Amino acid sequence: MIRKRPSIAVVIAGVLVAALVGFVLAPHASGSPDGLERVAADHGLNSDVRTSAVDNGPLSDYQTTSIDDRTISTGVAALIGIAVTFALSLGLMWFVAVRRSRSALEPARR
Repeated sequence: MIRKRPSIAVVIAGVLVAALVGFVLAPHASGSPDGLERVAADHGLNSDVRTSAVDNGPLSDYQTTSIDDRTISTGVAALIGIAVTFALSLGLMWFVAVRRSRSALEPARR
């Protein structure tokens, strides 16, 4: 079986598209509760809601704390999230590739 690795251009294009979509569309996302939050509210399951320990964090409520413009703040928070996700994915792929190459080099154990 032949395995093809994506070219670096495809990976960069994917990251750029994700960044563009995140920066442009994230500020326009609905502020309404999602399906799970709505069901919890309808059934009274959210009556004991407490403030999160990270409620005042640097990216709380999908915004940065240092930028006053809400639209730009949300877009920057999206870019940060995309960058962190990409970095973690890249690190995980590297780790798996190293483990596979090491196991391929080890002699078969009986």
